[in-house]
Amino acid sequence: MYQHHWKNRLLQTLRPLQQQANQVQSWLKLQNLTLTSGKLTGSDTSIRMLTLGSSNLLLQAFFEAASTRSRVIGQVKPLHAAKVFKEYRQNADLILLPCTPFSPPADETSLLLPDYLDATILFDESEEQWRKNLRELNKRGLKQAAKRQYQFRAGSTVQDYELFYHRMLQPYVQQRHGYHAYVESCDAFCADTHGAVLEFVELDGRPVAGFHLKLSARHPLAYFNKIGLSAEASADKHLMRELNCLIYQRMVQLAREAGHHGVHLGQTPPILDNGITWYKAGWGAVFSPNLSLQRYRLHFCSERAPLIQQHAHPLVTLQHGRLCAQLWCNAENREDLQAQARGWQFKGLDALYFSEPGAAGKS
Repeated sequence: MYQHHWKNRLLQTLRPLQQQANQVQSWLKLQNLTLTSGKLTGSDTSIRMLTLGSSNLLLQAFFEAASTRSRVIGQVKPLHAAKVFKEYRQNADLILLPCTPFSPPADETSLLLPDYLDATILFDESEEQWRKNLRELNKRGLKQAAKRQYQFRAGSTVQDYELFYHRMLQPYVQQRHGYHAYVESCDAFCADTHGAVLEFVELDGRPVAGFHLKLSARHPLAYFNKIGLSAEASADKHLMRELNCLIYQRMVQLAREAGHHGVHLGQTPPILDNGITWYKAGWGAVFSPNLSLQRYRLHFCSERAPLIQQHAHPLVTLQHGRLCAQLWCNAENREDLQAQARGWQFKGLDALYFSEPGAAGKS
């Protein structure tokens, strides 16, 4: 654990320069050019999306999860994105390309997006005040958890890490995202322990959940790396809610004790209504464009654009460096969508833009 707050502040000041250097360097590296095909969400229509170097978190905004098939068709440097656009625009419905000084020009049929969103709980108030400002659902979960005899136990051995991986992490991820969900190997996970804390939540002497929190002196923010639940906990929605609430509270306590300025809650897709932003916002998270500074231009390339936009999830876009949301709706459902969107808003979102299907919207 470390308490060098002045070093944290210095690192925080220098980090934007390091990020910009990394961004420029990434433009010169070969990136995978991936073609994904599948069913448009909420439809039987098949669509094709080409991505260059993206984390692919955006796919869930357009595709039915079980229908996608992806294949790498080559490797290209982001500096050559304009060539990719010219060559493939007739063969894809959507193209997602890194935004560089040499990118295809922006127009009314494209949107600027962050690769993902960073969600951060910042320690700009006391822990007591933070708890007072939580969403009522989370407060209730913590109150209910207090009625049981939960205990935290630190894990430090290889056996502890293997128990967490095989009995909690892997089954929980697969339950949430399906058996094709990506989970790094157990060996890779066990190797990534420097400056990290693994803790189990136990009930009646048996482990029912766990989490992995990175506490690094090289970063002002702690990083909420992984969470896992036992089969018992996953099958009980009340137990699951209590454990999630306990884990969020506990990681905030540990990060504060370690001298961090906040907790980074991991990557969040730039999709407004996926539930992840809503849940993290309930813990006081503030959202910002991804700290890697990678930006992508989404191009609607085919005559299917109105249909795709009609079915697509609302996207979180960038307008002059600010986070905004793009929603597509017809006159008949505009009022309902506006009412729904009020519940999806989060800290860091500047504006909502509503457009008729057929144009990418305000850009």
